[in-house]
Amino acid sequence: MLVIQIVIKQWDKAQTSEEDIQARQQIPNHYQLTPSAIDVIFDKKVALEQIGDDVMGDRIRYDLLDDDKFIIDRFGFDLTNKAVVYFPKADSMQSPSHITTLDSGWAQCEYEWRYKVFQGGYYYWLYEHVTLNACFVETLSEDVFTSSAPAFKFKT
Repeated sequence: MLVIQIVIKQWDKAQTSEEDIQARQQIPNHYQLTPSAIDVIFDKKVALEQIGDDVMGDRIRYDLLDDDKFIIDRFGFDLTNKAVVYFPKADSMQSPSHITTLDSGWAQCEYEWRYKVFQGGYYYWLYEHVTLNACFVETLSEDVFTSSAPAFKFKT
């Protein structure tokens, strides 16, 4: 089973003071799993937990392709060979890249991004820092991301 924990920190331009930045830095980038917050999806092939902000209410999108390719946000996971692929932002000239294979341990992938949001008759930038923790397990354990350090880290 693939276990995904995604931690999202979102803020707007009014929240960029030194105090705001320090407060965001104090928020952990991995947690113990909370069984009641986990969605087990795709015939028990994937366990997904979302933590943190979701200002728009539909931030995380995912899909299962060809019964063994799980796509979430900017990452793809091959459920058969445990390969992890990073998909750069849509307007980038970069190609998707293989970043690791999760044979043992867990991976932590991070990036920052911004979105133009229209709300209340106004446009504004919504900034975010996304951390995606991932591993493959035989048996789901609450401490999968807290009992050890990540075996692999990826940051853009």
